[in-house]
Amino acid sequence: APPADGPKLTQDHEDFCVICWSEPLGVAPTIRLKCGHLFHFECTQSLLRAKWPGARITFNFLLCPICKKQQICHPSLEDELAPLLELYEDVRRK
Repeated sequence: APPADGPKLTQDHEDFCVICWSEPLGVAPTIRLKCGHLFHFECTQSLLRAKWPGARITFNFLLCPICKKQQICHPSLEDELAPLLELYEDVRRK
């Protein structure tokens, strides 16, 4: 029987990056987010640079693309994340 909190998804170097769906994780530099999910570094960087998908400003793009539970966070993405988190806080305060 699966654990009480549901089955655990595992990823390895042969799984495809769920952002690009074009290459396995093992063929390009990969990062692990705090939630444990793996993505290509460049794909995650591109996701943050693309920001929200339309005219309406939303911040869901800052969440893990798999679990949507934790904010994207990794030391190698600090330069990309800093201005986005600052904007998020400004909008939240208003």
